[in-house]
Amino acid sequence: MLKTLRSRGYTLFSNAITTTDLQYQLLTTAADDDANRTSSFTLFCPKDSQLFNLDMASDANVYVSTLRYHVIPHRRLTFTELQNLSASFLDTLLPHYSVLIGKTQNDSVALNNGTTGVMVDGVRVSDPDIFVGSRIVVHGIDNVLVTGLNKYSEDLDESDKNGLGVTTTPAAAPGNSPREFLAPIPQFESGNPVTEEEETDLALLAQLAWNIPVEVPALSPVKRQKHKSIKKRAKHRRMHPGNRRKKRPRDHRFDDL
Repeated sequence: MLKTLRSRGYTLFSNAITTTDLQYQLLTTAADDDANRTSSFTLFCPKDSQLFNLDMASDANVYVSTLRYHVIPHRRLTFTELQNLSASFLDTLLPHYSVLIGKTQNDSVALNNGTTGVMVDGVRVSDPDIFVGSRIVVHGIDNVLVTGLNKYSEDLDESDKNGLGVTTTPAAAPGNSPREFLAPIPQFESGNPVTEEEETDLALLAQLAWNIPVEVPALSPVKRQKHKSIKKRAKHRRMHPGNRRKKRPRDHRFDDL
């Protein structure tokens, strides 16, 4: 299979299978099913250029998880079987994730004969049946499948969500006001609402908590003039003759020391 993929121009996907733990997971899944001789897989293989961009833009964990999302375990589906598939979703090798299978009419790219085309999560199967084996079928697709489009995480606990990278709280983005992520401002028991000054203090505390620079308010013209007059009076007070230190008579007995 790997030799066939390389000869058809899908080198990066074949290399990814051998250099990551995806190969181990494929073998493990096959070994679990060997007792009943039911181990089979359907692989959707992106083009080298698209897979290269994914490799450059993601870390190792995201890269391997995305590769698992392109593998359908326990199903050996040729292009004809995909065209006649009754189910809309297929479980992937990435736990709790599935792909959506759609169909397009008169797809000139699929077989160039007016037959029904196949879409996987909106990505077209442009090179069907690259490899057809007794247990594995590989199809070429136009782009990388994006994980998370068809996840069903309602029944996951927090540990599973953390393992899959599912976030439960919104992340702060540049430009967002800290007020958007603050809990509602509490009301006093007397029913009096929080004053505007107290609300401003809460906003400043939120800015400090989110490491957002706090702008120092400039002095108003009245306060600036008052501040200047205070300095001027202080300077005038220092120059007043009554405040000058009196000169002491010089003792000439210590001039030779």
